[in-house]
Amino acid sequence: TGLTLMGYITQQRIRLAKKMLTDTDMSIRDIAIYVGIPDSNYFTKIFKKETNTTPNAYRKEVSIG
Repeated sequence: TGLTLMGYITQQRIRLAKKMLTDTDMSIRDIAIYVGIPDSNYFTKIFKKETNTTPNAYRKEVSIG
C-alpha cells in the first residue's frame, strides 16, 4: 500500500468517517469515538489533514450535492 501501519489505519478511519458523515446524522464527536479517535479535536485535525476540509464542511458539502 505504500503506507505505514498507522497511515493505513488512519486512512481507513477517515474513509469510514466520511461515509458516516454522509449517511448518518451522528455528531462529529460520536463519529470520532466510533472510528476510534476519542478526542474530537484531534479527529478534526486528522480529518482536515487527510481531506483538506473539516468534518463539518465535508458534511455540508456532500449534503448540498
